[in-house]
Formats: sequence, structure tokens, C-alpha cells
Amino acid sequence: MTVAFADNPPENKIILSAPLTFLDWTLHHGTTDEEGIRYVLQQCKDAGITTIYWRVFDAGFANFKSQFADPYSWSELDKRNHIWGPKTPEDLAVTKKYIANFEEVRESYIEKFKLQEMEIDSLLVACKIAKELGMSINVWYTLNEDDHGFGMTSRFALEHPQYVWVRRDGRKFHSQMSYAYPEVREYKLNLLKELLEYDVDGIFFDWIRTGDVRDDPQYDENGTADFGYEEINITGFKEKYGVDPREIPNNDERWVKYRTLGSTIFMRQAAQLIRENKPDLKISIMVQNPWSYRGFGDKIDGALNGLCLDVETWAGEKLIDSAVPAGYYRDGGNAKLAYSHLKDLTHGQVDIWLYRWMPRSLDDFNDCIDEANSLGAKQILFWEADYIDRWWGPKEEGGLGIKEEMNQVMGGYAKP
Repeated sequence: MTVAFADNPPENKIILSAPLTFLDWTLHHGTTDEEGIRYVLQQCKDAGITTIYWRVFDAGFANFKSQFADPYSWSELDKRNHIWGPKTPEDLAVTKKYIANFEEVRESYIEKFKLQEMEIDSLLVACKIAKELGMSINVWYTLNEDDHGFGMTSRFALEHPQYVWVRRDGRKFHSQMSYAYPEVREYKLNLLKELLEYDVDGIFFDWIRTGDVRDDPQYDENGTADFGYEEINITGFKEKYGVDPREIPNNDERWVKYRTLGSTIFMRQAAQLIRENKPDLKISIMVQNPWSYRGFGDKIDGALNGLCLDVETWAGEKLIDSAVPAGYYRDGGNAKLAYSHLKDLTHGQVDIWLYRWMPRSLDDFNDCIDEANSLGAKQILFWEADYIDRWWGPKEEGGLGIKEEMNQVMGGYAKP
């Protein structure tokens, strides 16, 4: 076995980064205070992760102080028809589909959820501690997550059901907000303005999370989005092309491209807002790839057809600095294909990261470094930070018992 960092001189080192959901750590450790935040960031630093993407929305709630989104509250959540407390037989069936041992684990998870309310501003504390540790801290903004799982719906989605996605057959989604509406874009930009008040190094826009599993499948058999049929889009398309989009194929190029307009307007506004207020901040995105899937294997035909996102235009207009393809593959897909596709799509105009799952062994880590070097990737996004505890932890707790070994190798690699 080779030790990866021994073969990589400092000037050629690849940035090791990871997204971090603090509430996922609290499910394992039951801590919601400042020392808990220090613990998780120190775990990441020890493992060689030098760049963190701190999740600021989860389950329709804000993990920072916001005027426009509510903080996590079990009492508020439990009023809703959420995945751990389904209130109809139909929703119970969906829950059991996703959580096979639902009855066995329900009570233990509910007790943990009750403990997750925080009196502190976790983003503010994370920024302070990350700076102390010499780490880069970035906002992880899940743009389509006004509901995570199901029933954990944001205040805005509850108050404005008129702005949700609509299917080709006219059925409405539960919570997904359509960027075709100026009101939705304003709401999302207001949240971004609040986030820019924090001492962060960048904004990571995550476009792949699309909420309520009761709305699956969200795509047709070809992997093209079965949404975007909001009245504002239908009317605008008729005016431009003289035809009702419901009378042409769902994957008609004109109709797919038209459905990207709302998100492109938002990205233009977001980039302008960031660069006018904090021009040094880096803007990055995560999107799907042509081999992507959702849920139990529903095909997603990439960022354009599958998510109605015009990444090529965003790169051409320099609205983004970097991009990463999410690592969920079917039909022969893999990290290398996804990376190469996104690099071609953006014509080399932005930095592309390699997406890999957190290594489960030293051989796995070496493979990640070798693949990044072969592709010319300057950064690896390891999914996800809490696997440092869950996968690497003590064997008696279900882990692999390799934390010390992995810390030595990955931590040694990351040292200057």
C-alpha cells in the first residue's frame, strides 16, 4: 500500500473538503452547544478536511438567525405530517417504503429530534471556531429544500402554496418553490442577504435536493423534469412560441430551456448580490449528472433536462467559480464520467471538483487522490463529514475502527 501524501509534494496537493450537517451529528452525540460545534470541526480538521460547507437549512428550518425562515423546533415540526409522524395511512405507507424498520426506530429518533433545538446561532459559532482552527468555512445553501423528506415544510412554503412546482398533468407538488415567480426569487435572495452578514469564505449552492418524497417520481421515464408547468411558465411559453407546452413533448428543447429562465435570473441576481457586497467570496454549485437518480432509482437526466438548470449559461456568464456533480450513479455512471461531463459542459470556464464518498480505507483514499490527479481536479468534495464518526468510529458502535489510521494519513496529507 502506498501512503498518498508521500507521493504528492505540497505544491500539488488537492484540497480536501466536505459538507457538514450539524443536526446529523447531534443525532449521534446529542449535543447542540458550542462545544459540540468545536468537536465536529476538530474531527474534520484531524481528518485532513480543510474546507467545510456548513449546512444552513435543514428540513425546512434555518440553522442560523433569520427573519425569513424559522429555526428548528420539534413542537412546530410535530404539528405537521412529517416522515417520523405520518398522520394518514397513505403517508405511513410512504414512510415505511423509505424506512423499513420504522416502528423499531421511531421513538428513539423522536427523542433525538426533541433534543435538537438550539439556543445558539450555529453558523455564527461555526465561523468563529473554523477561523480559530485555520479552516475555510462556507455556506451550504440547499436552494430547493423548503421540505426535507416530507412534512418538514418551511414557513414560506406553508404560506405560499400558489408558488409550488406543477406537473404536466396539473398536479401540484407539496413544497417545491418555483423560481419562475419573482416572489420566490426575492425570498431566496433575502435569505442570501442574511447569510452574507456572516464571516464565510464562499457560498455553495446545492441544487440537487428537491424535497418531499411523496412527490416522487419527479421526472418522466426519460429523466426529464415533470415540473415547471406553473401557469407563469405556460403563459410565457405560449406568448413566445405560440404553442401550449402541454401539447409538445416534455423534453422538447425549447420547453426545457424555457423552464431554466427562473433559476438563471436568480443566479444572476445572487452573483451580483455576492460580488457587490463580498467580491472575494467564491460561488460554487452542485448539480446532477446524466447518470443521476433519485429515491429508489428514478432517472434524472442531468442538470438541464433533469433539474431545468442552464449551467452552461451560468459558466459562460461567469456567475459561478466552481461546480461539482453529485455522486449518485446508475446506468454505468461513475465519478470520472460525471466530472468529465461537467467540465465539458462548462467549457473549462470554471473549476470542477471531484465528488467522492468519504473513504472507508486507506486504499480508498489513495484511489481518490489518484483519480483527482488523473483528472486534474484541484479539490475533492468528500460526502459527508459526519461519516468520519459513523464510518471510521469504534467497531463496537458500528464503525470500522479506522479513525486513528485515517487521521494520520489524511491529516498528514493536508498538512503544509
